[in-house]
Amino acid sequence: MKRGYANYIIGLGFLVLAFIMYIKENMLELGALLCASFAFIITGYSLEDGINPSLKKTLSILSWVLIIITAIYFYYLLRTDFFR
Repeated sequence: MKRGYANYIIGLGFLVLAFIMYIKENMLELGALLCASFAFIITGYSLEDGINPSLKKTLSILSWVLIIITAIYFYYLLRTDFFR
């Protein structure tokens, strides 16, 4: 079993939820879910063996940036009375 297998599964789950939000035409939640899914998928890929160390470092930085963007975006959704 791969090291990042759980991250791939969680990322796939977020992608499925993003597809459902796209069908429901809920674009605000779609953005948050896509950002979260890409963060999990990139984190899973960066945990793979045999990746160039400089690429691994870049992927880790990119995944952290996506996680921070997702957190700020989710905070924005909570503060704008979107869920009422």
